[in-house]
Amino acid sequence: MSLKPFTFSKNTLKLAALSVLGLTITLSSCKLDTPEPVEIAALTIINAAPKANAIDFYLGNQRVNNAEFNFGSQIDYQRVFPGTNKATVKVGGKTDVWYEKNIKLDAGLYYSLYVIENLDSLGYVITEDEYTKPAEGSAKLRFINLSPDAPELTLVVDGDTTNFTRPYKMATPFKNIRVAASHKLTLKNKATGADVATLENVKLTSGRFYTFWAKGLLNTTETNKKIEIKANKAM
Repeated sequence: MSLKPFTFSKNTLKLAALSVLGLTITLSSCKLDTPEPVEIAALTIINAAPKANAIDFYLGNQRVNNAEFNFGSQIDYQRVFPGTNKATVKVGGKTDVWYEKNIKLDAGLYYSLYVIENLDSLGYVITEDEYTKPAEGSAKLRFINLSPDAPELTLVVDGDTTNFTRPYKMATPFKNIRVAASHKLTLKNKATGADVATLENVKLTSGRFYTFWAKGLLNTTETNKKIEIKANKAM
């Protein structure tokens, strides 16, 4: 399995305010002065809620997704004006609000927002994505447990369980993993040691960052919602 990389230079976190998501500007004259460069935030959004298929995601009054935002889908990093932003999930193609909450983003930082299941409603898990250079010959990996009915889970990378165990809605820090020709990832129930999902022949690239997360439900008969190991686009 080869993981598609996504390139987003830190230099792009400084740009003219006119091209930032969630910022509305009203022009009151014919002359537009050159806008001052501002430092912004970057946000990627992932639909990790099994029951939330075909949703629309809004920041402020602006819809972020250009196509159906289905379970397991990811919206690439977007430039977002820092500060408090209203983040809203609506039923796909409709005006019905499913979940809404203000989120705070700081300038110059990268974030991942996961739409998750929270009892009978939805919720958000937001991680700050800290990209410091991996060790020579290594990639950096982290794991997030986003399976709403699963217990504490451990992601095993080539037999190594160190620092990759988390309960629901929690993320590990990034960890250096020495890059090999291919890797095998196994998701285990921490309490019983039983395997719950496997991902084989994973190709990692030195110098890249990878987020793997537990997607889906442990107890379901719906094939497209069964628990699996999901990878975000590599950075």
